[in-house]
Amino acid sequence: MTNTDGIIIAHQDIELVLNQYNPIMEAEKDPSMRSTVEKWS
Repeated sequence: MTNTDGIIIAHQDIELVLNQYNPIMEAEKDPSMRSTVEKWS
Protein backbone atom coordinates (compact mmCIF):
# COMPACT_ATOMS: atom_id res chain seq x y z
CA MET A 1 0.00 0.00 0.00
CA THR A 2 1.29 3.45 -0.88
CA ASN A 3 0.26 6.94 0.14
CA THR A 4 -0.60 9.71 -2.33
CA ASP A 5 3.11 10.54 -2.70
CA GLY A 6 3.97 6.97 -3.70
CA ILE A 7 5.71 6.12 -0.42
CA ILE A 8 5.09 2.60 0.81
CA ILE A 9 3.12 2.75 4.05
CA ALA A 10 2.24 -0.95 4.45
CA HIS A 11 4.20 -3.99 3.27
CA GLN A 12 5.33 -7.39 4.50
CA ASP A 13 8.90 -6.10 4.27
CA ILE A 14 8.90 -3.63 7.18
CA GLU A 15 12.19 -2.13 5.97
CA LEU A 16 10.39 -0.68 2.93
CA VAL A 17 7.97 1.06 5.28
CA LEU A 18 10.60 2.25 7.75
CA ASN A 19 12.82 3.57 4.95
CA GLN A 20 9.84 5.26 3.28
CA TYR A 21 10.65 3.52 0.02
CA ASN A 22 9.16 5.23 -3.02
CA PRO A 23 9.22 3.01 -6.13
CA ILE A 24 8.14 5.91 -8.34
CA MET A 25 11.24 7.90 -7.38
CA GLU A 26 13.39 4.82 -7.92
CA ALA A 27 11.99 4.40 -11.44
CA GLU A 28 12.90 8.00 -12.23
CA LYS A 29 16.51 7.23 -11.25
CA ASP A 30 16.60 3.76 -12.81
CA PRO A 31 14.36 3.12 -15.85
CA SER A 32 14.74 -0.64 -15.39
CA MET A 33 12.50 -0.27 -12.31
CA ARG A 34 9.48 0.81 -14.37
CA SER A 35 7.97 -2.67 -14.49
CA THR A 36 8.19 -2.81 -10.70
CA VAL A 37 6.40 0.52 -10.38
CA GLU A 38 3.64 -0.65 -12.69
CA LYS A 39 2.99 -3.52 -10.27
CA TRP A 40 2.52 -1.03 -7.40
CA SER A 41 0.09 1.13 -9.36
